Amino acid sequence: MSTAWKIAWICLGLWIVGLLVAVCIAFPLATILVVPLVVGVPLVGYYAFLKMVEFNILWTRVEQGWCRIILKWGKYYRTIGPGLHLIGIPGMHTLYKRTMTFFKSVTNDKGMPMAEPHKDPDISSFKTTRYPYAFPFKDEEDNHALPLAGILAGFGETEEKNYEIAFFDASDWYAETNTKILSCFRNLLAAISYDDDIVGRDTEKEQARKTISQRLWERLNDRQNGNASIIDELHATVGIRILSVELRSIDPPEGWRDTTLAPYKAEREKEAAKHQAEASAILFDDTNQALKVWLEGQRAAGYKPTQAQIEAKQEELRQRALAKTPGYQQVHIKGLEGATTAVVGSGGGAGILIGGQGGGKGNPAGGKGKKGGKKKGFEDMTPEELRRAYKRLKAGKDPLSNDDDEEEEEDTK
Repeated sequence: MSTAWKIAWICLGLWIVGLLVAVCIAFPLATILVVPLVVGVPLVGYYAFLKMVEFNILWTRVEQGWCRIILKWGKYYRTIGPGLHLIGIPGMHTLYKRTMTFFKSVTNDKGMPMAEPHKDPDISSFKTTRYPYAFPFKDEEDNHALPLAGILAGFGETEEKNYEIAFFDASDWYAETNTKILSCFRNLLAAISYDDDIVGRDTEKEQARKTISQRLWERLNDRQNGNASIIDELHATVGIRILSVELRSIDPPEGWRDTTLAPYKAEREKEAAKHQAEASAILFDDTNQALKVWLEGQRAAGYKPTQAQIEAKQEELRQRALAKTPGYQQVHIKGLEGATTAVVGSGGGAGILIGGQGGGKGNPAGGKGKKGGKKKGFEDMTPEELRRAYKRLKAGKDPLSNDDDEEEEEDTK
């Protein structure tokens, strides 16, 4: 509200108050009527004024960060900013309205960037703050003719003084802005590779390159031969000042990733199958060898295991071999809590497993040796004694005999 209007309103208020005071002095009985008028008329007037502002009759209110345009006989008259404003003479002065059509850059509830379409009719308030406009694109090809789709986000603002240009000099400010920015982006994309410049960037040389957003912004601000840049042209022709442009998303055609990763997946599956086959072969060989040693030891001790015992022992040996395999998670084997099977072998690889289960129907102590002592069963042997037993077994001797041990002791003496 201008200073002149403020002075006029103050003078009008003082004149009304003075008139009421004069009436009360001249006619004391009129005071009974004047008091309700003094209180009620301002309240009614204030309520009526608020309704006039709400429906933009004579007066209008503009919120912070917005502006409105007043037309005079349908022609641009002036732009008003935040605050309370007198529109003018009804019928002669009107608020400008239009349909706003554009895309807004937003993020959905899954964290994915989106271009939200807007087609808002009868808009009479226009933003003067930064706004995230979206410029979606589809089937734009890189230098390998790979069609790409995605979203560019441009943060722009239009000052109050430039809305006359945006709405009355340009037919569609958003369409013109979208065309110029995407045209620049299309030329940039034709000179780069999606694999190397966007999703690759795994080498130092690729990482040292500027991002697509940085290169696009440089092109938009490039003043070749002293000419105006694209950003300058947009500000001059459509009144919008673009503050930044970012690449929010860019994706290849559906199924392209599966096709590209197919050789890699096939190679990994081949490697995994190879390692699995090797591990299975080693495990099978170790388990069978250990089972063979166990059977020969049982027979040498005079025992003949049943088929069920052999199968149970084979499963025990297999589980123990798995537990010794690198990368295999060792688990508790039910029923083998008292197992006394030991590892025979050296080095870091899988050894040969020999032994039985203590406390069950395992191997009792053997017969007497040459010196009258009892022969040790496998479950009672130390690892060194088990190695000697295996050595005797390979030599065709009784694995539970201690003849070789006595000979070694005599040689030592």
